[in-house]
Amino acid sequence: MAALEVVKIDMKQMSAIPQETSQTCWFTCYQMMLQWKGYGTGQLGDYKGEFPPAPIKEKLEAVQIDWNDAIATGLKGKDFRKAASALGLGANGVGQPWTTQDLKRFLSYPSPIWVAGNWDNFFHVVVVTGVQIDNDLDWDEVGTIKDRSKVTYIDPNWKGSKQASIETKSCYQWLPGSYAYKGIIGAWQVWKKT
Repeated sequence: MAALEVVKIDMKQMSAIPQETSQTCWFTCYQMMLQWKGYGTGQLGDYKGEFPPAPIKEKLEAVQIDWNDAIATGLKGKDFRKAASALGLGANGVGQPWTTQDLKRFLSYPSPIWVAGNWDNFFHVVVVTGVQIDNDLDWDEVGTIKDRSKVTYIDPNWKGSKQASIETKSCYQWLPGSYAYKGIIGAWQVWKKT
């Protein structure tokens, strides 16, 4: 059995930030993306934008995204591309199943990956920081239970103590998502290739 191919980003100054409310995972993940790039994030956790500067709020409102609705009910899928563009990210939509090779490609830009999806019937956003790819497979085994590939991501959701977690999951289970995204997970956003 061959070793797994490991592709991961340098975390630079990015830290695992916990989300403030159940509907602000998207905001928290944008703060992590900006942190990684070395851009101003505003005050960590200030999803209301009460303490200037509030760059995420300012940029999203400038492209007509309803900020109050987004922080109350979550960023709408129809606003993903507008939000990405406003923040300088490249947006990649749903339409086909994502693969470990897609993870490798985006992480190699280099960039963390802002991922909106549905896992365990729960709509959520996480930041992917690495992938381990099983290259010792026949073509018809990729994405099956025989595939040992794993994804590593920062999950801003927390239970108990207020801490984001770094999770590693099987790509076989994680990439397909669940519920409305069964077979495909949602939008991916990355810093444009340098």
